[in-house]
Amino acid sequence: MYQSLMSYKDFQLEDALERFQLRLSERPLFREVAPREPSAWLAEALREGAPLALTLSNEKARSELIIAPVLLEVRRVLLHKVSLFTGVGHASPVSSIARHAPPRKRHARSAVSAAM
Repeated sequence: MYQSLMSYKDFQLEDALERFQLRLSERPLFREVAPREPSAWLAEALREGAPLALTLSNEKARSELIIAPVLLEVRRVLLHKVSLFTGVGHASPVSSIARHAPPRKRHARSAVSAAM
């Protein structure tokens, strides 16, 4: 039967590995991606937002003040060829981007609200 929802902060990798009989295998995911410096905008957004998000200490704050700016930067770097999806019923800057992006540009999705 369906159990209650679990907050991301309550998730433990070891529990999932055991419960679902999974095996962890780590390897490089993006070998061809070279490191790059964040834009001045992203650096400033994180400088301002990260301490506040950590002080507020909740998933919504971390999502909006840390994760969303990083994903917006990725979208900018990729020339808006990707769109973002935050889920249902969660209003955030990123969810409005997904609503206003032309359907033909929706190649990739990311669950921002559940990410942190």
